[in-house]
Amino acid sequence: MKKTLAIISILFTLAACEDSNKADSQVLNASNEMNSLTLQDGTTINLNGSIVKTSTKKDGKVEVVTHTVKFDTGSKIAENSIYGMLSKQGYTREVVENTGEKFKIHYYKKGHPTIGSVYKEKTTEAGLSSVLAIYWKVI
Repeated sequence: MKKTLAIISILFTLAACEDSNKADSQVLNASNEMNSLTLQDGTTINLNGSIVKTSTKKDGKVEVVTHTVKFDTGSKIAENSIYGMLSKQGYTREVVENTGEKFKIHYYKKGHPTIGSVYKEKTTEAGLSSVLAIYWKVI
């Protein structure tokens, strides 16, 4: 458990860094429409939102890919659609944090890196929207 928490801490530290590089095309493929991701295990996540930023951060031997996705729905609806696809591929989920400000989930699949996600919800004049930061360690 301590090892998992250490890895999670490293991932969040890396996600907070401002230095960003373009993601290696061998690590992920973002479609031309920028509404789907392909994970390292070949799983495709079709998004009901748009990818607005992709970055790769490296700290020593650890490399993390982070995608920022904007949804025109609330965070729970966005997360439910992503988990629906991941659960069909054998992933399980754990809610790490659920506050009014953010909704943090980790997805697990044996033999694959943990996929982390942080959803932040906003209410604007146009309605409810959310922003997702989804990330995983590159193996």
